[in-house]
This record gives sequence, C-alpha cells and structure tokens, in this order.
Amino acid sequence: MATTLNIAHFNDVYRISEHDHRQTKESVDVTKFASLLNDITSEWDGGNQSGITVFSGDLFFPSRESSLSRGGHMPPIMKALGVDVACLGNHEFDMGVPRMNELIERSGFPWLCSNIINSKTGAVPEPMKEVHIIERKGIRIGFVGLAEKEWTGPINGWPENFVWNDMIEVGKALSVKLRDPAGEYKCDLVIADIKVARGLGALSPTAQANQDITSMQGVDLILGGHDHDYWISKGISDWQGYDLQAPNIQAADDLGDILVVKSGTDFEDLSELTLTLKDTPAGSIRKKIIQEIKGKRIVVKGDTPVDVKMREVVDEELRKIGIAKTNGPVAITKTEVNTRLARRGESPIGNWFADCLKHSYDQALANLGYSTVDGVLMNAGGMRGSTFKPDDKITLGDLMDLLPQPDPMVVIEVTASHLFWRHGERTFFLIEASAFPVISGFRVLWDSSRPVGQRVLRIWLLEDSKGLGKGGTPVLVDKEEVLRTSTRKYVLMVPEYLSTGGDGYVHLASVDKTIISAEAGQSRFALIRTFLLGAQMLNKQLREKPETRDGLDSKSRDIIDTVEGLRKSTSTSTNAEPERDNDSILGDLVDLAFLPVEMALDLAEIALDLLLPAALWLTAAPLFVAACVLGEYENPGLLDCYEREVARLEGEEMEKVDAADKDAENNLPLIFAAIDGSSISKHRIMTSTLPPLVQAFSGSLGSASAGALTYPLDLVSARLQLEDPFDRRRKGGLSDGRRILRHVLSKHGVSALYDGLATDTAAKSLSNFFYFYFYTWLRGLSTHGYISLSLQPRKPGRAHKPGMGEELLLGFLAGVASRAISTPLNIITLRLQTEREDEEEGQAKALHSTSIVDTMRLVYREQGLSGFWRGFKTTTILSLNPSITLAIYQIFRRTLTFWEAKFRRSRQLNPSSLKTPVNPSPGMAFIGAAISNSIALAILYPIILAKTRLQNSSAKSLPEALMDAYEGKYSPSRLNHEKKKAWADGQPRNPGIPGLYQGLEMQILKGFLNQGVTFLVKGR
Repeated sequence: MATTLNIAHFNDVYRISEHDHRQTKESVDVTKFASLLNDITSEWDGGNQSGITVFSGDLFFPSRESSLSRGGHMPPIMKALGVDVACLGNHEFDMGVPRMNELIERSGFPWLCSNIINSKTGAVPEPMKEVHIIERKGIRIGFVGLAEKEWTGPINGWPENFVWNDMIEVGKALSVKLRDPAGEYKCDLVIADIKVARGLGALSPTAQANQDITSMQGVDLILGGHDHDYWISKGISDWQGYDLQAPNIQAADDLGDILVVKSGTDFEDLSELTLTLKDTPAGSIRKKIIQEIKGKRIVVKGDTPVDVKMREVVDEELRKIGIAKTNGPVAITKTEVNTRLARRGESPIGNWFADCLKHSYDQALANLGYSTVDGVLMNAGGMRGSTFKPDDKITLGDLMDLLPQPDPMVVIEVTASHLFWRHGERTFFLIEASAFPVISGFRVLWDSSRPVGQRVLRIWLLEDSKGLGKGGTPVLVDKEEVLRTSTRKYVLMVPEYLSTGGDGYVHLASVDKTIISAEAGQSRFALIRTFLLGAQMLNKQLREKPETRDGLDSKSRDIIDTVEGLRKSTSTSTNAEPERDNDSILGDLVDLAFLPVEMALDLAEIALDLLLPAALWLTAAPLFVAACVLGEYENPGLLDCYEREVARLEGEEMEKVDAADKDAENNLPLIFAAIDGSSISKHRIMTSTLPPLVQAFSGSLGSASAGALTYPLDLVSARLQLEDPFDRRRKGGLSDGRRILRHVLSKHGVSALYDGLATDTAAKSLSNFFYFYFYTWLRGLSTHGYISLSLQPRKPGRAHKPGMGEELLLGFLAGVASRAISTPLNIITLRLQTEREDEEEGQAKALHSTSIVDTMRLVYREQGLSGFWRGFKTTTILSLNPSITLAIYQIFRRTLTFWEAKFRRSRQLNPSSLKTPVNPSPGMAFIGAAISNSIALAILYPIILAKTRLQNSSAKSLPEALMDAYEGKYSPSRLNHEKKKAWADGQPRNPGIPGLYQGLEMQILKGFLNQGVTFLVKGR
C-alpha cells in the first residue's frame, strides 16, 4: 500500500535581518521565510503533526548578529519555526564546544552527530544524539546525522577526545540498528542529514529498477547542505521551480542514481518534499522504499508577507543584541586609538589586531598538521571606527565598528615572491592608503623612493615573543630572513578579500594551496571577540585559587599553569609586583608582556614628523595562545556581556547578574601601548615611508606657509633687534612691537609689512627643504647601517635605530648644511626689512634699493663675497634650536602624563606606565610645541640677536656683537661716518643682561605661531 510523507527542509541559515536574496536581489528575511513555512505545514493533512521539518546544519554562526550574541539569538528563532530535527554543521563549532552545547540545549529539538564519538565515554558527545526517531502516519522514520572528515579538520577548539568515524561505515551500521525488526527502533525509513554519499545506498527510483535495494543496508534519502547552493539531484523525477538538468559544478558526478536535496541558504529558499512510499515483501531489510519523490522550490520574495509572531521574536532578539552592543564593555584601552590614522599606516591598533589573530587558528592548524601561521597580513582599510582616548571602555558595538568587514580570515601557502611583490609594488601612502599592510609575525625593511619592484630591501620572520628583556620590554627576535630566492612555503593568514586579489593584492589570488578556506574561517570581529572573552577568563582564573580549575578542560588547565609559571619567573627576574585593583591579562600581567616602557626621544617622530611607523603593542605569545585556548575550550557564562543583558531582561536572579557585572568589570582586558625605543627592528614597517624628496617638499611647504602668514611679525622683530636700546620711544614688551607696526603702516602702508617677503620665503623654503632632505637622507643611511655617528661600528644593510645622541647630531648636521645654503637670502631679507628704517634716518638716496639685485650688489660692494655668509658661524650654533625644542617637548609630554594619571578616575593604571608619555591631543600638541619652541628661543635668543646684528652692523665677531648688545653699543654697517661717531660719542649706556634680550617678546610671539602653523601644514 502506498503512503505519502511530507517534509519541509532548509539548511545553512545565518542572517535573520533583511538582506538581498543572492539570486533575485529582492529583500528577504526570516519573518518572510517563516510565513512561507507556515503556509506549507498548515496545508498538510493534520498540520505539522503529519509532516516533518528538517534542518541540515550551520545555524549558530557566522553572521554579524551571531558574532555579537555568540549564536544566542538563534534558538528562539528556530523554536518559532517548529523544527523537528537537525544535524550539526561545521559552523556550530565556531565559538567552541561549550558554547555549542549550551545553544543546542536551548534549541528545544534534537541535534544529531552520529559518527563523532567521545573517546572517554565511547558514545556520541552529549547533548547530541546518535539517532532520532519520528513517527508520522504510522511510519517510523529514523534520522542520522553524519559529519564529513573534510570539515572536522579546520574546526578550532576541536576536543582531543572527539573521534571522527567513517560516515559510510557508521551509516550502514546505524541502518542495521534502526531497521532491526527485533531491535529498539523498528524503523521503516532512514533519512541522513549529510552533504552527499553515494555509498549510503540512497538510490533513486530509476536506479532501483536495476538494483534491488530492499535487502541492502543504508539510507533512503539524503537531506544536505553546507555548499549554500540550491541543488536537487537528477534522481528526483519532478521538482517545481528548479531545472533538474541545470549544470552544477559541485554535482558533476550526479548520474541520476541518488536522492539528494539541498535547499540554499540564509532563509532565502525552502524545499517541500512529498515522498510516496510502498511496502516491500515480508522479510526485506527495508520495510518501505521510495516509489516516487516530488518537490517544490519555494523562493522567499520581497513581497512575501511577514509572519507577525516571528516578527515579535526577531524584534526581541535584536533588542537584546542592541542593548549588549552599547552596554557591554569588552576591553579598556590605556592608549589612544585613532583608526583614521590606522587606515593610512602602521598603528598600535592594527598591530594589536594582527597579533591577536596570529594564534587564533592554532588548534585548527594543529589538526591539519601545521604548528601555526608564519604571519598575518591584513589591509589597513579593513579597520573603521572612531577615536578612543586612554581609559575609554570599548564596547561590543565599538569593536564591531572597528572591524566591520564580514569576510573570514583564511590561511594560505605563499612563496617569497608573494611577500616581496606586494610590499614593493605600490607606494601605499600616496596611492591607496586602504591597502597598507598590517602585519604580525614578520617585519619589512623597504624604501618607497626606489623603483617599483625594488622597494622591499629585506623581510624577516620573527620569533614569538616569549618573555621580557632588559627593562621589562617584550623581546622580539628575528627567526629567519625571507630571501627572494627562497623555495620554502610560508603559511599566511589573510582576509578572504585579499586572498581573491582585493585591494591590489592580485598575486595572492594565484597561491597554490588554501589551508583554511573561507567556508571554514571566521571573521576578524568574531576571532577578536573570542580572544577577549578568553582573556577575561584567564584574568579570572589567575585571580582565583587553583582548586577552582578542576572543572576546566585539561588543555585549559595546562595553558593557565604555563602562564602562571611564566608570570612568577618574570616577577622574580624583574623584582617588581605592581599594585593593582584587578588582575588582567593586560593589567596585572602588564609586567609580563604589556608593560609600557620609557619612550626614547625620537627626533623624526616627535618634532619633524618624519617616521610614520607608530608604536607597536608588543606582547608575549603565551598570553595570546592562552586567551585563544580558553576562548575556544571554556564557557565564559555571565562574563559575556550579551549573556548578562539577556539574563537581566529575562528577570533572572538579579543578585547573580549584578555580581557578574562586577566580576566582568574587574577582569576586563586592558590594552596598553608598549614601545621599545632602543632598536628600530621593533618596528614592522621600517624606514621612512615617504622618500626624502617628498619629506623635504612637505617640510619646506609647511615652513614657507608659516613664514608668509607670520611675516609682519618677523619684520617687526628684526627692527626691534636693531633698534637703539635707549630710544626714548621704547617702553619694553610687546608695546614696542605695536609701536613699530603702527609706525610702518602710517609711514609706508601695508605693503611695507612685506618688505623682503620674497627672499624670506625663498630662504625658508630652501633652508627647510634642504634640512628635511639632508635629515631624511642622513637618517636613512644611519638606519641602514651605511654610516655610523656613534662609536659603535655598523654593518651596511643591517637595520638599527639611531640613539638620542645620533639623532641630535643628525639634526645638527642637517641644520648646518641647510643654513649654509639659505644664509645669503637671510642677509638680503634683513637688509630689505630694515631699508625703510634707514630711509627715515636720511639715507634714502644712498641706500634705498629698488630690487633684490640692487641689495645683492650693495652687500657685495660693502663686504665682498663673504658678506653673504656674514654671521654664518653663529647660525651653526642656532642649529641646536630643534634639539632643545624636542627635549623640552618631551618634558611637556611627561608632565602631561603625570597630571593625567594623577587625576584619572580609574585606579587601574600601573605606576610604571607613567614612564610612557601620552600622545597629546592636537590642541595640546600645538600648545606644547609652541611653548617648547618659545623656551628654546629664550635660551638661544642672545645668539639670535647677535646673528642679526652681525649681519647688519659693524661688529666683527659673535663675542663683539654680544658685548655691544650688553653695553648698549650699536653701529649699523650702512650709517655714514658722522652718524657712527655721534652714536659712539653719546651718553654712557649699559643695559646689561636686558640688552641681550631686546625684542624677545615679539620673537617668541612669532615663534609661537610659526611653529604651530608649520606642523599643521606639513602634517596635511
């Protein structure tokens, strides 16, 4: 007698909110899917009790929502859909087995995992089931769930006691068990949830004509998924809405002899099956066989009605996620995070993300026969978000904003040419900032001024940082150099987008082997979320007594013991145990791996803004590994901010929830910036990222712009320096500047304020152009070891970071060289600035120059060729000005750090971190730079005054010019003999020390504005 059986089937669902259907591009979501599913089941005779709703795996992950909820929002959705039975997919394991078990128990329907055995118990791991029996219309249907070997390998956190067994053998063995007429189950039909397996005997009606299956063990129908394609095998005779003869690259071996149904993905499609069953002769192994199978593809459309009840469920689950996003802190940053800058170059946040990701696939790689990846490569454009200040709490929502890209991280095998090509092909900072390489596990020495293909000089793989060096700094050691001729393969973790050639990484699309594919991978956000939860659990375990670890997985206990031992040995070696309110992987363990260290004075980075590579967040690998292991193998419970918010909304034990809030707060990971200023090898992208020519141009443009904007102050300052100190009009202070300014405007008009502007701009442009060029060039030679300004010999090509003394000497040499070029223009400018003053003294006819050329002739006639370099020896001393400015700026930063820490609300800051100056805000940086420059000007001002007088008076030497200023003597070189004699024969004058600072106020005002504008324009 023929009997019909109805089945509704779907698989691989992730996104519950609105999204575009992959094929039709219409807007679909789970509420519309639920409406169609209800329509199907309501039409069955007897409703859903006469049919079966089957789900074939991949539910909890991955999606944006599931990354936030760790899959917690999906069980209520599936309950509302009325699923009867499901099998595991590989993504059920994404957040670890403990989380998977928790979600399965919440689902309210059985999950099958028939061919994976717990070696400790000899049975299927709980809470999964080996088989499940459903009876409909008097027919007993046995379900088995079979996992493929291919997808178990790349699973992170795969327990060592989970053993995979051959699915064909298990399928046939379970067929014997389920169909045994004298056994427990006495099944009439067996259906397998699996991808596809011809050996299981799910033969089509046409194939049955050539082979008697009634006496064969095996399954009758395969309901699969995993591939995300909608596919119906050719063995099914009739299927509405689907072309059974359509080619499918993943079903090239479909000969029409098996029965397989796969129902798409993401709540976009649904399959309705109608099986016509007939009885077999008595004594047959299979009591019933499929005589006919028909079906229908049901596509969710944009105008599909919304299921109201499901809408309520979805809204509630999204509300929980939204609250957790904003209320759930996952870390505290102890350093500034600026993602706008991070997208354009090396940054602390980019390096930290890459470091966190480096060990996130260790467990999966071990299953596949690899130790770990050699390195991580991401594009900086994959980071978004805003700016975070020290002590800001980073929430789940903030973390998702920082890492919004959903593409999973994949692991590929690459050659040396793949690594060298990308770093040498483009100039990231000028062409495509989003493609800037964010790396971990290796470092690169490159020169963007070289031709394409020659920009990368060297690449080194790095050892994992396993401990601390001198001063508590994490030690990074070169492991091996990557040679262009190397034939070995390197294991690299990259975003899927880059592996397909995105952002210009086209060579990565041609790799020979993919170790962990996009299908098996997880997004950056999901991996970092797991790491941070693992860090919280590690913090908590390190605070508690070892006896509390008895319930943990053995792997977790071992890794905690390793970290604890390393912590103790480090504490003994450093003789320092910082007092803290909370233990933290990035807090109390800061002495182990995240300890901020003293910043070395970096001339290029702080004042000249030449080095784009930022501070690295150096960490010890054991901590990363431990956090990843605990995140995969343990259940954080209410340490997870999402779980706390759900418990609070559902009105669970509030005292327990409140206690969990405090517990989570005390164990939040702290993000510290650690810098080792002793060696540039600690930077990953080394040397200036812009060629010297570009650096010189930007510095020249900045100084010229600042000089033009503040030029009237420069003119007034020059006149004050050359003014008779006993002039009756002098009042002192800025009032003299205002007097001269009004005088010039009233006598000569606005144009007089810009006398000599052209030569001054040219002088500043040339001076700063050559300063920045010489500095960048010399520093590059020193960095690469081609020259040594210290007593230590350097090997050419071997990278090192110049010390403080070398930095100061580099700046001094560059300053001397640039001033040698610009001094003639400075002298001409000074003559032009004071020319109108001479006119007022009755020298108009003799002295008034009508052009720059006339002024040059006048200087040459009076003093010869050497007159153009008059006072040059004095200017060499003034080359120390930048160095003094930088030293004072460092003091400013450290003072700012001290007061910020003193009044900071949080007590989590370790006192030793005060050694690391904070990065001031743009406003504070402007003020600090201006104040530093003003103090440096005050220190060197007597030399500045003497230089001006040397270039415009009869003084023969620096001591003579200084003494003249001290005694109030002044004789401009261009006055006639009578005027000079009258000046010299005047009343005794001796201003003393104040005479050395004549015009200081105006010079400081000019320098204050000039410094800020210079850096503003150059930075832009």
